Amino acid sequence: MNNEDSQFDFKCFPVDIYISTPKKTQVNVTISAPRFTGTKEYHQISLTYGQLKNVQLNCKIRVFGSRVEQKAVYIIATEEIVVYTINRQPDSTDGYLAFPIDVLGTRHFVVTYCVHGNTKYLNNIVIAAPDDNTGVEIKLADNVGISVRLDGHTYRRRNVIKRILKQYDVLQIETLGDLTGSRVQSNKPITVTEWQQEERRTSYS
Repeated sequence: MNNEDSQFDFKCFPVDIYISTPKKTQVNVTISAPRFTGTKEYHQISLTYGQLKNVQLNCKIRVFGSRVEQKAVYIIATEEIVVYTINRQPDSTDGYLAFPIDVLGTRHFVVTYCVHGNTKYLNNIVIAAPDDNTGVEIKLADNVGISVRLDGHTYRRRNVIKRILKQYDVLQIETLGDLTGSRVQSNKPITVTEWQQEERRTSYS
């Protein structure tokens, strides 16, 4: 084993996707990021019952800051699968179980972990649109400290953020304030994920 190289980037860990299946026949899986303009992300794997396959995506697939980007990941399989993803960054590791498109909803309430008096950790909401012309409305909670800077505008507690998302768009908002109680509504099914990250991550966005 050789761990020597000329370049290292400790800020850029890959995004890990783990896939398994309850089926005892061969299952073919395709993982892609159809509208991502960075490195091409297109992976094909095969697996069967008892196997766990790992696919790594380039770290640049992450969204940084409050913005809309074309970074949604699309996974399709020939049979039922289970998908779990791990996101690793300095001082932070988290993961979540992905839900299939046919169980996604249009009305969500946000719960974020927030320490009162927090001046260090950013609370985030990430919304992905599987379909074109997805109207999203975020009504921010009535909590002190909420301040979201998005597209040149600042949104504070009780304000409403509205956006129309294209297929595979990802909208992220972040703030030091507690987003718990914020309501996310849409005219089409969406994914909504909440997470927290040490503020210094914005220094290498």
